[in-house]
Amino acid sequence: MSGVVHESKPESLASDLCLEHGCPLTLICVNCGPGSYICELCAISAQHKSHETIALRQEIEQIMEQFNSKFNVFEQRYTMLEESKICEYRN
Repeated sequence: MSGVVHESKPESLASDLCLEHGCPLTLICVNCGPGSYICELCAISAQHKSHETIALRQEIEQIMEQFNSKFNVFEQRYTMLEESKICEYRN
């Protein structure tokens, strides 16, 4: 059973280990689809050797950057809205 793909919830990945190798699940196998978390040893196994993988940490950092960017826009718009309500109240 080489290169077992693990389907896990992202919040539990920090403690998830590969069932076959006992290594941390640090990669996403793009070819196997969303939620396909594998370890580095699985990535070089016959099952995944020709597959594209993405580092889980890198993917999380990109998602967080996108979230923070969108949140900042939201926060700015919310502040502008609140300021406009204060101005309307004063008038």
